[in-house]
Amino acid sequence: KEFSRFLLAKAVVTRLYNTYLEAVFFAFPKYRTQPSREHALHQKKDLCGRDMEQLSSIHRHDKITMLSQFGLNLALYFGVPGFFPGAAAPQAMHERLLRLLGNHYVLSFGMYWMHRALHVVPMLWEKIHSFHHWARHPLSRNTYQDHWLDNFANAIVGHGFAQVLCLVDSGYAGGRVMSKSATGGLRVCVVLVPLDNSTFWFSHIFRIFESLEKHSGVSCGFNVAHTMQRWLPVAQMPHHHDWHHEGHKGCNYTFSSLGGVWDCVFGTRKA
Repeated sequence: KEFSRFLLAKAVVTRLYNTYLEAVFFAFPKYRTQPSREHALHQKKDLCGRDMEQLSSIHRHDKITMLSQFGLNLALYFGVPGFFPGAAAPQAMHERLLRLLGNHYVLSFGMYWMHRALHVVPMLWEKIHSFHHWARHPLSRNTYQDHWLDNFANAIVGHGFAQVLCLVDSGYAGGRVMSKSATGGLRVCVVLVPLDNSTFWFSHIFRIFESLEKHSGVSCGFNVAHTMQRWLPVAQMPHHHDWHHEGHKGCNYTFSSLGGVWDCVFGTRKA
């Protein structure tokens, strides 16, 4: 029952927060990341710059995304017991915060390299990721309007990499799950960093907020998730990702999904 409520809540939150962000976009033009003339309709295109053929393709991929995402969630629920945490004794607040930060930075690391590969590998760009960048002037509605494989890979990295930290340990395993090579040398220690029930819910809802906001076309205090994370080192705001879209394939920078630290570490931050 909780699994069903979780999927329903994510869908409802996505719809409602998208509506909120687009209401902000149209009600407060002074906070827009791009001038209004960028959204003027000179041809038969939508507000984000996509033609009818592109919109038809996106519509088809939206349907496949819905089915593949639901199938992935079912596979995780039945195939990985405990992946979706049930009710349990709550953790201490400081432990929750540390686990949440670790969880999000691992997620961001995996998604950074996947996103970067989608830009710099010609086949991945042409066949998959360019669909998302048809929106030259994105609004929050564009957040999940991708090739279905793009969304599917994001879900795998976001679900899987965010839940598990893999450490290579040459000696101590700390009582955690590990494997040992036949030669008795290298041991791989897999350290689970599970979120408790309430933090798991918060993490997923927060990531929906963050994803919608960075495509919203507005960058200000109305962006709830980005305002909450501004205290993090080298944190980004929605206008950073907006520049990423404005430059189309030439904007091979600002790939991080959360925070922004990986763009600084690997030299792709746009000041």
